Amino acid sequence: MPEFFTEYHKLDDVPGYGIFGAVHIGWLLASALMIFLLCLWFRRLKPESRRLTEKIIGCSMVVLEALKILILYLGDSMDVSYLPLHLCGISIFICAFRAFFPIKTASELMYCVCMPGALMALLFPNWIEIYPFFNYFNLYSILIHVLIVAMPLMLVCAGDIKPNVRNLWKCALVLLAFALLIHPINLKFSTNFMFTVRPSAGSPLEWFEKLWGNPGYLLGFPICAAVLWTVMYLPFSLKSKKNKE
Repeated sequence: MPEFFTEYHKLDDVPGYGIFGAVHIGWLLASALMIFLLCLWFRRLKPESRRLTEKIIGCSMVVLEALKILILYLGDSMDVSYLPLHLCGISIFICAFRAFFPIKTASELMYCVCMPGALMALLFPNWIEIYPFFNYFNLYSILIHVLIVAMPLMLVCAGDIKPNVRNLWKCALVLLAFALLIHPINLKFSTNFMFTVRPSAGSPLEWFEKLWGNPGYLLGFPICAAVLWTVMYLPFSLKSKKNKE
């Protein structure tokens, strides 16, 4: 507990608990149950209550991110690598923006970019090798990614977001723009935001690196996106087609 708020560089030991080990699988199952229950609860709320709930969750995510940076600063551990420039860090602000300004592009970004990015982070977390379970930064990482996955799913289940495959090209361009803007920052500060410099440890991008090297692994991004988006949009496309018949 004395090291609960300690950043991993200052930990006396680094007792990480491993990807797909018992602890990781345990909190994945608990997270899935939490998301499922949130979706069931959210869809039963009245529209005005859903809007308020979305704003509360969106603001809470921003507060959690600010608290993380404050703890790092007070612990003299803050540096540029902790800025919210990873996809999931950007997703926090997309979700918060959509909570107050429910425009179509923000809604689609939440579903097709924020949610799958956070889901991949939960399945292949790069922080569990360097933090014990009972550490703020581990628990923060789990909670923030769960909320990024849960928020669009809650809205889809309630019918507040209706994913449309025709909007995918806009989201792909936004994602590409983020990557192009952030890559020079990575080169200047030796960071790895959005994993444009090297793949995340333990992620499928490492498989592509073994096949095609670096920067060849970057081709894995559109391949993974194509597979994920096919799975995510096929049910909605089939439903839309059925309704037109």
